[in-house]
Amino acid sequence: MFRTLVDDDIPMNEGCLKPVTIILPDDCMLQAQYPAAVIAGNVETSQIVTDTLYGALGVMAAAQGTMNNFIYGNDVYQYYETLCGGSGAGPDFDGCDAVHTHMTNSRLTDPEVLEWRYPVLLESFEIRDGSGGTGRHRGGHGVRRRTRFLESMEAVILANHRIVPPYGMAGGGEGAVGRNWVERTDGSTEPPVVAGLARPKAMVMADRIVSSAHLVSDKAAELSEVEYGLIVASNAFGLWAVRGTAAAAADFPGIADLGVIDVMCLHSVNHRERAKKLADICFKLNIEDTHIVNYALKKLVKAGLVTSQKQGKEVFYETSDTGKAVIRRYRDIREACLVDVFSALGEVDPDSLGELARQLRVLSGLYGQAARSATNM
Repeated sequence: MFRTLVDDDIPMNEGCLKPVTIILPDDCMLQAQYPAAVIAGNVETSQIVTDTLYGALGVMAAAQGTMNNFIYGNDVYQYYETLCGGSGAGPDFDGCDAVHTHMTNSRLTDPEVLEWRYPVLLESFEIRDGSGGTGRHRGGHGVRRRTRFLESMEAVILANHRIVPPYGMAGGGEGAVGRNWVERTDGSTEPPVVAGLARPKAMVMADRIVSSAHLVSDKAAELSEVEYGLIVASNAFGLWAVRGTAAAAADFPGIADLGVIDVMCLHSVNHRERAKKLADICFKLNIEDTHIVNYALKKLVKAGLVTSQKQGKEVFYETSDTGKAVIRRYRDIREACLVDVFSALGEVDPDSLGELARQLRVLSGLYGQAARSATNM
């Protein structure tokens, strides 16, 4: 803060503060004594101190005065973000909208990355027009941010200026106070969180999440919900299959760049340790385009994971010794990385998984028939 008051470009170093003497009374908030509880000195208290000094010196009006620390998670996911707001206006300039001020320049995770890595949906993130305060030079506007939870979680926000607004200066208006609330899936809204208090709130999974809202039908809205689940699950499974196989093949030279179809073909060939034809593998994997599977098999043969032998007009494929070794290693990795964790969580019982598998087979038939019908339209 001191550097911003110096009318020169000086470097940031310890010498900057040599002319400054800080005097604090004993046992005050800024010099707390044990066993006083302290928290958020860098993210909250520092914001208030900076605003207070600027105000006392008549430099500028208050900024948002908080980092809006928003934390949520469950036993699997945890996430911490800080939310921007407006900066204060000065005698010859407006404040900036939607920026971090004073003690921080932290950045938010990109929405696409956030929604890919965490079970949340960022419904909106926008400037809160009119919140900056009026005057010859207005203060910077804050933001609105709406987050929908796709799994049950607890959430808490640690923030200031929920009761006392950021001050204006030289007759300028105050900034708006911040507000937090929870909108439940039944449409009810819970009261705002009391300023500055970190009170965990239980968040429940949203009623309905769809992949493409424009496709939702009143006849079967749940189908879009299922399609969203299929999309994210199939992508996650493909990522696991590729990386799990790469880890299993790490000790075998010359095996690299296997895609998810290659991995599925390898396991299909190894199934029940019987030689299989191209048609058998396509049928088992429900792949209509034989060229895709044929290319994958040639790739596996070249990598030494599969052998081929012509019998009459047909070519039969079997797993090689190297392929079997890779599959055994893959099984060990799967047990350690997936099965053990899955069992420890204990959130899905075997009967539910069996029913899920049955429903997926039914859906496979329905989508296959729909695809054939679309071909004839």
